[in-house]
Amino acid sequence: MLDYCYQTKWTVHLNAPVPAALLLTTMLLKIPTVEANELSHVNQLPLSCEPIPQHKQKLCVASTHSKLNAVNDVVFYHSDQGDNLTLLHVRKGDVAVTWLEGFSLGGRYTIIGEAEEGHPSYLIYDTEQFIDTEYDPKPVAVISDYLFSGLNSLTDAGIATMSLNHSISCEPDNLPKISPLDSAECKVTIDIFKPTF
Repeated sequence: MLDYCYQTKWTVHLNAPVPAALLLTTMLLKIPTVEANELSHVNQLPLSCEPIPQHKQKLCVASTHSKLNAVNDVVFYHSDQGDNLTLLHVRKGDVAVTWLEGFSLGGRYTIIGEAEEGHPSYLIYDTEQFIDTEYDPKPVAVISDYLFSGLNSLTDAGIATMSLNHSISCEPDNLPKISPLDSAECKVTIDIFKPTF
């Protein structure tokens, strides 16, 4: 079994078979492939894999801090039932921190979070397109409003429960007309495919 290593100041190290596409990418980009015993002097970056609800697959993420900014570079992999990894997408950090927020409750949507200066935005993708190497996926919806501090859940129908920013009073009179409002928990429910306000 080969171990894959992206050799820079930070290291991505996978303990999984390396698919042919990744080996080709490695050769084209002149990224070295090394054995595990050669990595003892290098920090290892863990690969985080999340099971996709209602699928027998996982979405995996490796992340490093960008060299020039307080942002990160993110590499997304698809993991099949045999834990074989396929390179999907690479996002080079520019002005935001990027992470895998999760999935809609039934797995129809993949949620990618981005935060610039602490304000979270959520890019919602069709999961089938996101894990298909033939697609350059585009978000089907984006949630980005300073009113919201977090996404609590998303249904496969596109209904999101959002936490409100703590600087906003949760009294109904102080908020734009969003319904329904749970003022006890400072949360609202929105349809990601309709304008919020």
